[in-house]
Amino acid sequence: DPTRADKHRLAEISHGPERPEFLHRTTPELLARRVAMHPDRVAVRAGGSSLTYRNLADRSDLLASALHESGIGPGDRVAVLLERDEDLPAALLAVWKTGAAYVPLDRANPAERLRLILSDQAPLHVLVSPDLRDHLPSGIQPIVMDGTLTDRAGNARLPEVQSSEAAYVIYTSGSTGKPKGVVVSHGALANFLLSMAETPGFTEADRLLAVTTVSFDISALELFLPLVTGGSLEIVTTATARDGHLLIHA
Repeated sequence: DPTRADKHRLAEISHGPERPEFLHRTTPELLARRVAMHPDRVAVRAGGSSLTYRNLADRSDLLASALHESGIGPGDRVAVLLERDEDLPAALLAVWKTGAAYVPLDRANPAERLRLILSDQAPLHVLVSPDLRDHLPSGIQPIVMDGTLTDRAGNARLPEVQSSEAAYVIYTSGSTGKPKGVVVSHGALANFLLSMAETPGFTEADRLLAVTTVSFDISALELFLPLVTGGSLEIVTTATARDGHLLIHA
């Protein structure tokens, strides 16, 4: 049994610092500050491609405008089934910049789970990479993230993202019953990212290798912790993430 000293020590380390201001921030806002501070620093690498912070901001703005012109706006849900490349964080940022929240899908999931999520979140929009379109259930009319999508971009004014609004909806495994969608707000995500940047710590000199599918909650940390701290994000493909030998050399 733990001693009185053990209990006292546990009580000390379990009570972290209070940072109420973190809950009033948003990831797009935090990232915008980093873009202004060092626009030409490399933000994202994937395979042989890379994006600077300025590239990432411009790409997400263009995609957000195209999504807005496709009918996506504040309060909407956007299911995303996307390749793991340099455009992944830009696409998720674009969804946020329209005022919508993303609902991640995983191509490795059974068709029944994908149908359940899409049905549970209906009505919603679906954003898909061209090569992943066949993984969607029949009857879905998605927005395809191909080279023509940004041709739709207009000049509409995009909304300011609020910390109280939903950032994404993550689904539980369903191991104890029907999978349930859990809504994570922008404030909650920002609080998590800023807290992790503080302890255990992440700085602009650090890099993070993103290996987790976006349908797992920890992926938000992998994708956005480097970007809100001025660091560098390295994205590996799905095939590499699932192969230990490939991952060692990533």
